[in-house]
Amino acid sequence: MDHTDWTLLCNVGEKAAARASAAIPLVDAELAAAAKKDDPRFRIRLLGILARIEPTRGTEQLAAAIAADNDGVAAFAARILGRCGAPADRIGAVVMARLLVESRSNVASALALAACEAGAIGTTRPLLDRLRSGSVPRGSKHWFSIALAQLADRDLQAESLGWLKPRSSLCEAAVLIARRTRDARAEVPLLELLAADVDEKLATCILQSLGACGGAATRAALRSSLAMEARTFATAGIQVASSPLDARQLALLRLGDPKQVAWARATISPRVEGADAKTTIDVMTSSKARVPELLGKWNVTGAADALVACLANKDVATWVRAYAARGLCWLHDGRGLAGAAELLAGETTREFGGDRGLMVAQQTLHEFVANADRPDYVPIDAASKVSGVGKAWLGWLGKHQVTWRDPRQDTDEPLLFY
Repeated sequence: MDHTDWTLLCNVGEKAAARASAAIPLVDAELAAAAKKDDPRFRIRLLGILARIEPTRGTEQLAAAIAADNDGVAAFAARILGRCGAPADRIGAVVMARLLVESRSNVASALALAACEAGAIGTTRPLLDRLRSGSVPRGSKHWFSIALAQLADRDLQAESLGWLKPRSSLCEAAVLIARRTRDARAEVPLLELLAADVDEKLATCILQSLGACGGAATRAALRSSLAMEARTFATAGIQVASSPLDARQLALLRLGDPKQVAWARATISPRVEGADAKTTIDVMTSSKARVPELLGKWNVTGAADALVACLANKDVATWVRAYAARGLCWLHDGRGLAGAAELLAGETTREFGGDRGLMVAQQTLHEFVANADRPDYVPIDAASKVSGVGKAWLGWLGKHQVTWRDPRQDTDEPLLFY
């Protein structure tokens, strides 16, 4: 594969770990074969599997790859390190050895993500010190902030309220910590920060955090902002046929605002009457397709019924229905697992977004089901025939009691943080 499917990597790692030392000869043989390939990523992925079953040897070889001159290879090795499943202290040791000396932005960013994805709490202080001193490589501050927010202990979480200031080097980390902790005390400083002259990226981040920890003041401020914008557009005679997701709408949706809940239901159901229901596959962006997942992840009132209806509606695009299944799984509702399996089993055509939808359906099954004897993960592309995968899952679900788990924090998708 010319890209890294993280769910596949995790599945293979879990299978290898279940066989422990018996898997090592096979992994070594695959490593020897991969060393002959021109693309080093094949070997580095296998090193991630080795690190899971033989942590010392695997992480040492990943550390060597991270120190390589090719920064693309080094950054890739760091991302694999963070997700390999080796003990957090082993991963933390590798990160610590490189983090203080690494000046390449993409590699430093990948190391920070490796630390937070592995839960390497020993790296918290170096991350904090580099952010506070301003010595983070250019372009890496965002990723260091994500890592610090994920690793911050209770003392740092309390201290972070004082970082919510426009010129603070720790401001973004504090905004993310507020989202993680849902600390109501952060609402007022976040609203004050939003009113200050901050860039659009930070403003979006603030709005996402207000959706997690805000209250009446947030609802009032965001409703007023949206109403003012609507009046401005109306006065100017501007009609917006389709637009990207508005972070204010999403924050209000998470806070259970009735108008935004109705908007979300209309977005995922083309049969709903009204102007907001006119979203079609032609304007269905990837972010809008994830709205069903957000309904479930945020446990929005009435989410389960809306998601079941979306999943059953064959007029809705496959990828939207797949995210509806995923939303149900965030609620630990077995109808989400069955729906994802049925999407795979009933696959006959590939409309726009269909391949993506089938990938999401299978990833959902693997990321929410912890049972070791679940069906194997099968990579999906445009040429794949996946009905057999779905049928295998339907058969398995009919015979087994599911042990639920929740996916890891998605550091690549800010909409889904906490």
